[in-house]
Amino acid sequence: MNKKIQQLLKLNDTQFNILELLFDKKDQGFSIKEIEEKINKDRTTIQKILLILIKSDYIQKKQMNLNRGYCFIYKINTEFKSNMLTLIQKKIMALRKLREEMTSK
Repeated sequence: MNKKIQQLLKLNDTQFNILELLFDKKDQGFSIKEIEEKINKDRTTIQKILLILIKSDYIQKKQMNLNRGYCFIYKINTEFKSNMLTLIQKKIMALRKLREEMTSK
């Protein structure tokens, strides 16, 4: 099902891996450094991908203030996540209904 979602969103493998990483994370989000460690891609590549995902409204960029300065945290867009979960639930229900119809014949 992941490949179907990836195709629907028109994302390459690395873009989808980052989106999936952020989707699975609760509300904390990730810094670029944390994404870099988990995805094993260079910072420049990750920054470019994050910009694409932000422009697509799949993720959000939030500033987190530190004692000395700040950093940016990247999180899944909650509206996008909710819409995706609804879509997946509808697909699962349709597949269950189809399976029930096929087994009852």
